[in-house]
Amino acid sequence: MTTMTERFDRAAARYEHWWAPVLAPSARRLLDDLIAIVPAARRILDVGTGTGTLALEALARWPGAEVVGLDGSTGMLDVTAERAAARFDSSTRDRLRLVSGLAERLPFPDEAVDLVVSSFVLQLVPHRGRALREAYRVLRPDGWLGYVTWLEAP
Repeated sequence: MTTMTERFDRAAARYEHWWAPVLAPSARRLLDDLIAIVPAARRILDVGTGTGTLALEALARWPGAEVVGLDGSTGMLDVTAERAAARFDSSTRDRLRLVSGLAERLPFPDEAVDLVVSSFVLQLVPHRGRALREAYRVLRPDGWLGYVTWLEAP
C-alpha cells in the first residue's frame, strides 16, 4: 500500500495537466478577495501548495512578499519549481521558498506569517482541526487565513 504522499509524487505532472486547471479559478478568486483585505502581506504561507497555483499567483499579486509553498509531496514541489522558473525572473523566484511538510505539523515558528492560504487541501488532511490550529499558530496576531475546500470547517 502506498501513502497519499507517494501517490501525489507519482501523479504530480498529470495533476498539473488535468486537475490543477479545474481548481485554479477558485484559487485565484480566493487571492483576489484576500488582497483587498491584506494588501501589505510580507510573508505568505500556501499550505498544500501542490503544483503551486496559489503560491505563484501570490508572488504576482504581492510583489514585496516572501511566499512559502508547503507540501508533503516533493513531486508536487518539483512541478511548482519548474512552473516558477518558466514564469518568473530570478528576483521574483528568490521570494519563493518551497518546503516539504504537512499541514498538521507546520515547520514554522509561532506568529511567523501574515497570511495563510490553502486551496482544496483541507478535505485531504486526516486531522483538519489540527491543521487549522497550526495555521492559526503560525499567523501573526493580525494575520488572516483564507482557504477553499469542499468541506465545512470543523
